[in-house]
Amino acid sequence: MATNIQTLTAASGTYTTPAGATQIVVECWGGGGPGGSVSGYPCAGGGGQGGYYARKTITSPASSYSYAVGASKASAYSASPVLGNGSTFGSTLCIAKGGQGGYGQATSGANNFSGAGGSTNSGSSGDVVWAGGAGSAGTYSVRSGSGGGTAGPSNNGGAGGTATGGTGYCTAPSNAGNGAAGRTSAGVGTAGSTYGGGGSGGMSSNNTDRAGGAGSWGVIIVTATVPDEVPWWMPASRWKRLTYGVLKRHARR
Repeated sequence: MATNIQTLTAASGTYTTPAGATQIVVECWGGGGPGGSVSGYPCAGGGGQGGYYARKTITSPASSYSYAVGASKASAYSASPVLGNGSTFGSTLCIAKGGQGGYGQATSGANNFSGAGGSTNSGSSGDVVWAGGAGSAGTYSVRSGSGGGTAGPSNNGGAGGTATGGTGYCTAPSNAGNGAAGRTSAGVGTAGSTYGGGGSGGMSSNNTDRAGGAGSWGVIIVTATVPDEVPWWMPASRWKRLTYGVLKRHARR
């Protein structure tokens, strides 16, 4: 048996199952949560949570499946956390939610604000599910919150630290999706790393708006198991027609 691995990064599309595939293993990473945005003197937004991970094994797979990859998520000036975009395969077969954004303020927010880090977003589904690392809280006049890292096949993502982003465990490439480190001076937050890293919070020393860093986009990896003699590039429908023709000819002999 051989394996055919496809990495899906387009926003949405259709996955075509390779000819003769006996099973496919779907791994979804959701997008990271953005950092919190702030406006006030002094204020610091919280870091966004890393994206979730979900895995689903499908035996006797269908010929094709729809999918959607979680896009990068920008921060917004809101007292409620902004959720990162999730990734889905086969509509509901495998769902990896985006990370929860860090807490920030509306543009009319009060001074001396410290935003909490994003930490949870329920709803992921699959045979295996792991959570993205929590973002750390901001501390006004000191630093903004750091983003959490994306989860991986066997563990939750690393939590954002005081001065560093959380470690990501996305396998495309290996150990990708780190969270962004928090700021120690006024400015906009930093975006999380691909794939699924949480953004850091913005930091303000006056009434200037400072947006949080965007949460990174997600990714989907599909690994199909196929017989060695089946060309990986041949659609399943064509392979079935070819094998049916061969069997029919043998039956006439």
